[in-house]
Amino acid sequence: MNGFVKRLAARLLDRDAEGAETLSRNRHFEVFSDWRGRTALRIYRHLRSLRADILAAPDAPIVERGPEGDQGRVRLEIRWARSVRTAYLSPDELEILLQNAAVRRRLTG
Repeated sequence: MNGFVKRLAARLLDRDAEGAETLSRNRHFEVFSDWRGRTALRIYRHLRSLRADILAAPDAPIVERGPEGDQGRVRLEIRWARSVRTAYLSPDELEILLQNAAVRRRLTG
């Protein structure tokens, strides 16, 4: 993952968790006008949804690391009463998620 994309996605997720105002796409148009800004925004939205499900799930999610030939992908399985949400994350995306203390407690036990 590009360093700028990783920092921006982490910043957006962190500010969202704090309840602070996130970066306005209108006010910060230049940030979101290129592929890196749009990619960071897409990753942020995905991780925000995963964070909400991780914290709301009745049981701790199952985390499985893939083989090294799979670029170290991480399989995250969130079980509900009648459904299962499975997400595949890159190591960088998992690192961004683990910056939140509540998520880190749920994922690491």
